[in-house]
Amino acid sequence: MKKSSYHDWIGIFFLLSAIWGGAFFFVKITVFEFGFIGTSFLRIFFGMLILLPGLFLRNHFKQLKNHWKKIFFIGLFIAAIPWTTYSFALQYISAGLASIINATTPMFGAIVASIWLKEKLNSIKIFGLILGFLGIFMLSHDDIHLEIDNATLGILAALVSTTCYGFGACYIKKYLSTIPPVATSTGSLISASIVLLPFALFYMPDKIPSISAWGSIFFLGFICSGYAYFLYFGLVKKAGATVGLLVTFLIPVFAILYGFVFLNEKVTLWMLFSALIIVFGTSLVIGIFDKKKFFNISLN
Repeated sequence: MKKSSYHDWIGIFFLLSAIWGGAFFFVKITVFEFGFIGTSFLRIFFGMLILLPGLFLRNHFKQLKNHWKKIFFIGLFIAAIPWTTYSFALQYISAGLASIINATTPMFGAIVASIWLKEKLNSIKIFGLILGFLGIFMLSHDDIHLEIDNATLGILAALVSTTCYGFGACYIKKYLSTIPPVATSTGSLISASIVLLPFALFYMPDKIPSISAWGSIFFLGFICSGYAYFLYFGLVKKAGATVGLLVTFLIPVFAILYGFVFLNEKVTLWMLFSALIIVFGTSLVIGIFDKKKFFNISLN
């Protein structure tokens, strides 16, 4: 089988990063009209509608049916809880800040894996974790206070999301690694939709959201939460899991750019410096600089 070259996947890489970076931007727009629960539910529901046909076209429904309990459970941790807590967080913190915190997801995955899956953390990974958490502290030191205020709640909510993602990744590795990703992703969004539906109905908006809010939620669901999954699966297939992980580090670039240009969000040198420390620390944790992994990426 011929190995994919750089030219085969670089466009998908940047497009996917731009789309997922835009997710923070669109949540920021919609959350004040739909509410944080409504935003999360509609995003998940519309994303599910995009993935559902692929489940049947690829004949993966049987896999979903055979493992529905585990997939239903993991839907809580990779969709229902983290997307709701991110929506909550973006009421109080910037899209750029939330996206930088999101880049720490592999760190929490490594911590959960070391405790639960007994995966060894060597000295380089431990150093990476220290750097990563130092970066989080530096990034949020102006916003977190001893008293619980909105900014503190927003940052803590974003960290709940990354912790859920970390647990979810380990759960999938332990129990669902042989299941096609389309089945796991689609099933997770189905279960998350079911769980969030009663809450979304109870906390419906007081007034009908604007046309721009509806447009944003459609894009957030159909593109950022549905179509993007197919892009991600294609990227991993062409370039490998390492390149797939690198997307996490490019997402904040686009999220910060969108927030700065369209939302007038503040961007400081301290924020960018803290983000670099987080990205570097996370890179050490996931072994991006490991020669065997790094040079396995084809740049022909």
